[in-house]
Amino acid sequence: MSDGAEFGEADRLAVGAFGEPGQRVFLLQIGQGERVLTVKVEKGQVTELVASLERVMADRPLDSSPDRTAARLADHAEPEWVVGSIRLGYDSRTERVALVLEEFRGEVAQDDDEPATALILISPQQVAALVAEVSDLVAAGRPSCDLCGYPLDPSGHVCPKTNGHRPPKL
Repeated sequence: MSDGAEFGEADRLAVGAFGEPGQRVFLLQIGQGERVLTVKVEKGQVTELVASLERVMADRPLDSSPDRTAARLADHAEPEWVVGSIRLGYDSRTERVALVLEEFRGEVAQDDDEPATALILISPQQVAALVAEVSDLVAAGRPSCDLCGYPLDPSGHVCPKTNGHRPPKL
């Protein structure tokens, strides 16, 4: 899929997760006017995105109680593609964060077929709303093991730090 979408300043940047913890599918949705792009992302990608956004915005004031309405996925939409990489930067002139999403290609990609990309500009208010929404989504998932950081399943957890010989202390 050699598709490039330049959204410029996004009206909406939303994130959502569907399914049971441990089996959830995370979606990122970008909107500008009538244009909407929905892509699938991994939980780790949105977690790292938020950590990176917090670092980039560390010396800039963020709204402590943002309007999160626009950061919530309205409904479950089929993703157009799966995100492989996310890059970001900050433009101090416009005070916008630039996000570049690139499609995951895997080994079946044709050499002459470029991955899909999307360029999005988001405001500090959108960053604050996204950070708050992702924090809640991640907290609603499975708890992490204190020893290894891997998610704990209701059916049990073989912790690599204990070499699988004894259950971790919860």
